[in-house]
Amino acid sequence: MNEKEKKLDSFMNSYWKYFLDLENEFANTQKYVAFDMCNKNTYSIEFLKLFQAVCSEIDVLGKEILHYFEPELKVDGMETIRHWGYGITQYVPESLSAPVLFDGKVRLDPWAKFGCEKFSNKKNATCYRLKENCAYPTWWSDYNKVKHTRTSFDENGRVNYQRANLGNLIQAFAALYIVEQFYMDILIKEAKPYYPDRDCKLFSPYYDNEDHDINTEMSLAGAI
Repeated sequence: MNEKEKKLDSFMNSYWKYFLDLENEFANTQKYVAFDMCNKNTYSIEFLKLFQAVCSEIDVLGKEILHYFEPELKVDGMETIRHWGYGITQYVPESLSAPVLFDGKVRLDPWAKFGCEKFSNKKNATCYRLKENCAYPTWWSDYNKVKHTRTSFDENGRVNYQRANLGNLIQAFAALYIVEQFYMDILIKEAKPYYPDRDCKLFSPYYDNEDHDINTEMSLAGAI
């Protein structure tokens, strides 16, 4: 096995297997809460655990990919989603824009409207910020509220803990799936002819010509 094949093999063992394990835990929750638009606001300890794990993994893998493109960069944990999000999309502009199909019928765009730019502050230090007319994904903002201010209440009297719900968890999983598949694509191209198994239970690439229930897809996607 050459170095590029080893790199891919390491990714499959370190990241993809972990994704599959998280996804399997999520799939098992269907025994208690159906994956249905009626349950999008349902929250639980299990959803909280998975929501924290999935979003943390997004941040970890984002930094890993940034370091892949910029190996001289010392990844010290201080890089934010603005930094690695900017870096990834600079090297591969369409990397986060691909939609995902959930459960064979729901089209999701978890990274929609997310975009960052680099600028210099008053001290001439390099910083990163959202582009004009862009925004953080709602599920990411809710994750940070769950992470840092879990027992605080919003203007409607809802405690932030409730943001660890089915709808946000599905979106976060879809976002992680996109990042995983994007990085896997890069590593597979370098490691030819090594083609690992990349299928999973609940998520798959979305293709415009796929034959599935568009009405169900639109109603669910608009609700989650």
